[in-house]
Order: sequence, then C-alpha cells, then structure tokens
Amino acid sequence: MSECSSTICICSVDYPTARACNLSDLRKIEHEQGRRAAYLACENLIGRGGRDAHIDIKNGIFGEPVVISDNSIPLHVTISHSRAVGVAIDSKLDGFIGIDIESTNREHKRALEYISTEKERQFFIDQEMPTLICWTVKEALSKVLKTGFLTSTEIFDINKTKIENDMIVCEFRYFSQFEALSIWGGSLCLSMVFPKKRRPEVDATSIRKYLRSISILE
Repeated sequence: MSECSSTICICSVDYPTARACNLSDLRKIEHEQGRRAAYLACENLIGRGGRDAHIDIKNGIFGEPVVISDNSIPLHVTISHSRAVGVAIDSKLDGFIGIDIESTNREHKRALEYISTEKERQFFIDQEMPTLICWTVKEALSKVLKTGFLTSTEIFDINKTKIENDMIVCEFRYFSQFEALSIWGGSLCLSMVFPKKRRPEVDATSIRKYLRSISILE
C-alpha cells in the first residue's frame, strides 16, 4: 500500500528507575508506558495525513483499548506491557490486530509451559526462548479475538512456522486467515497478529536492537 495503514511504538523507562521500583509501582509504570505507546502510535498515523486531532483512549466492553478521536479515520489500537516496557500497534484498517510483549521471568515458567504443546515447542526448538514466543503469539491472537485466555487454549494452536527477514512467522491451526510475527531481543519477546493480507511493514532489526537495549534481565 502506498499509505502506511499501521504503526508500532515501544516505550520504556530507564533501567535504574525500573530496578528501583517495587512491584506495585512497576505495574503503574507499565500501564503508563503502554498508554504512552498507544497515543504515539495514533499520533503517528494521523500525522502522516497532516491532520490534527484530539485523541483519547478508553476501555471497551471487554477491557480492550478503544480510541476516541475527532479524526475522520477510524483508529484501532492494541496494547501490551511487561517489565516497565509498553508497546502498542495501531491500524486504520480494522480491529483485527493484536500485540504482546513478555520478558523471561521465573514466575511465568509454569504458565509458559502450560500454554504451549510439545509439538509447538518443537517448532521453536532452535530459538532462544521457545515457550515465550508461543505465549506472546497466542496472547496476541487472543486480543484479536477479544477472548483472552478465558477459552480453551487449543483454539490458539500454532501449526506452521518459518524464519523470514529475521522474524519468526507463525500460522494457526484454526485461524488460517491470520499470521503472527515474533521478534526477540535480550530478555524480551514481542509478537503481533494481523490478517495475512494486511501485514504491517516491520523493521525487525531495529526492533530487536531496541529490545536488547531496554531488556531488564532477571
């Protein structure tokens, strides 16, 4: 497409600030960084058209972020945050987008293993963080479907993967109309899901470099 239809933003606080926070304050920072990334993503898309607009982000009926704007172009955004890092992806096209970011964390190990099948772990056996990739891909798909993990995790099954332009591309067993892109760097993994025919332009090298620079190692 000649016009950019989606944009990704990543925001974080500096490492010393994050390390000095207790868990409660860290959660507040994560939420703030996620919202900040969402506002920037919206502003970037609107700015490409040279238009000014008031932007607000509210919670929808399922708790999902909803963009309220006086701009004539509908905007759809999805947000994720982990370890004082916030990410958001915004789209002009439709609401079928999802994003998730997670860090390697011993607290999550059992959950990460629960969400992935043995077959799926074989797909990622040569990757740095197989269960984390699987978790973020499925979490991103759950945001597209607006179900979260409140439904059977089997419906999120991954049945095909490949390496493409320094990213892992995943396809789903039951939702063949969608695909996922995963990028990892340092202790962080970022995955996004969208319709196959509407893949956003992604600079995986730059994102990986940035993730490594802001990773908070356990």
